[in-house]
Amino acid sequence: MVTNCDKLRTIVMSHIIENTRISTHSTGCKVELPLLEANGDSINVYVEPTESRFLVHDGGHINGMLFEAGPAGASQTDRRAIIALLGDLGLAFHSHRGIVFTEVDEQSLGYWVLEVGKAITLAGSMIPRAGLSGLSISATGTPPSQDVG
Repeated sequence: MVTNCDKLRTIVMSHIIENTRISTHSTGCKVELPLLEANGDSINVYVEPTESRFLVHDGGHINGMLFEAGPAGASQTDRRAIIALLGDLGLAFHSHRGIVFTEVDEQSLGYWVLEVGKAITLAGSMIPRAGLSGLSISATGTPPSQDVG
């Protein structure tokens, strides 16, 4: 049993580090977070360098979820609610590229990668999807064995 918060911090950080994947993408890097959407897909966030900052975005994922839901699944009210949520999170929607994004400096890059991941999770819970009901976010990786008895 973990009773020491420092030990717990080490365990949690180790899991996050071991299960976060970063790979090269056509215009920058793809960060695969150790979280899954309700449909089992990993949550991916993209980072592209600009002249002096970084563009952090969802790769068009939220726009794709809205498109897949179609007019019967995602009403204009749903879409407006998602856009408002994105604004509340400090993110914007780039209509030409179809991405949810923010442009940040290097110092705040880690924070914004997680915020875009959170936006994907929250938007996914707000968009009705065929065959999926409710919010079911789970962590990736192999859970350690647990003593139950």
